[in-house]
Amino acid sequence: MGIDNSFSFGFIVGYVVFIIAVLFYLTIMLISNIKKLKWFELEKRIFKFIGLFVAFSPAIFIC
Repeated sequence: MGIDNSFSFGFIVGYVVFIIAVLFYLTIMLISNIKKLKWFELEKRIFKFIGLFVAFSPAIFIC
């Protein structure tokens, strides 16, 4: 029942390993997909991301 038993420790270690594996996989897929894009498409997506980030950041702090 407590957090100090061996099952909870193993579960937490497994969860951390899973999160690291997913982040590693997503990073590899991101790099792979970026390589497939043309430069002007990548530039357009980066500017759109920056614009949306700047637009939504004040909304988060206001709400």
